[in-house]
Amino acid sequence: MKKITICFGDAINIQLGVATAHCAIGITAIQGTVTDVSAKGVQITAYTRNDKPMTTWLPLRALIKRSRQGGTIYTQLSPWFTPGTWQHRFMICCQTSSMISA
Repeated sequence: MKKITICFGDAINIQLGVATAHCAIGITAIQGTVTDVSAKGVQITAYTRNDKPMTTWLPLRALIKRSRQGGTIYTQLSPWFTPGTWQHRFMICCQTSSMISA
């Protein structure tokens, strides 16, 4: 399997949860931009519902199941990852929800 490299300026979509019911699918995710990358972590900037930018660092090894479509990285958080206080606030404030029904 080819390793997906995360680079400065990439758009990133981190899936937080998925739910299904009858003919509908609900997805909760964080959509942001990679603003810095180090050997062990990635800095992500996303916007709250009030269009205020928020930034946090996440460990690279916590971002699993990476795929790239165009300039966007799609990933999930590892089950072992427990966010710190600021990371948790970032996830609550910057998450977006989408619902698809047939």
